Order: sequence, then C-alpha cells, then structure tokens
Amino acid sequence: MAEKGEKEVTLERLLTIGAGALTMTKEKAKEIVEEWEEKGEIRRKDAKKYVNDLVKKGQKERDELRKTIDKSVGEITKRIGIVTKADLKKITDKLEKLEKKLKR
Repeated sequence: MAEKGEKEVTLERLLTIGAGALTMTKEKAKEIVEEWEEKGEIRRKDAKKYVNDLVKKGQKERDELRKTIDKSVGEITKRIGIVTKADLKKITDKLEKLEKKLKR
C-alpha cells in the first residue's frame, strides 16, 4: 500500500484529471500511471489498480454525460415539437390499421 503522502498526491492527481476522465482510455490511463510510477509517486504493485480505477471512472462519467444529453435532447425535442421516431412509428401503426379496415 502507498504511504500516506503518496496517497494524498495520487488522490489529488486523480481529482485533478477527473474532468479529463471523459476521454480516458486504458492506454492514456496507463501512460499517466507509468509517469507517476517513474516519479516514485506510486508503487508498481498499485499501478494496475489505479489504471482500472481511472478507466472505470471515465466510463461512469461518459455514461452519466450520455444520460444527461439524452434527457436534454428529449426535453428540447418535446418543447420545440420535433417529431421523433417513436412518434412516426405510432402514426405508421395507426395508418396500417386504418388501411386494413378500409380493405375489408
């Protein structure tokens, strides 16, 4: 386990790059962690855990951002009256039912 000073430095760095986690790839995380390792800020045995933590954090933040964007787009679509695929599907289904009734 890293010493207290090492933990503080690493936690600070993790928080600092938190915003960049949206674009965090495993390769980039490895690069960052290897740099910390070379500087003696973390131990080799802890490096893999930090890489995995960074990648997980990046994925979680991307997922949260995607949900927020989807919700916002849905709200804007409703507000300005844009027809959605779901709306078109409902209309198409209704038209098909009416066509069937007319053919009888």
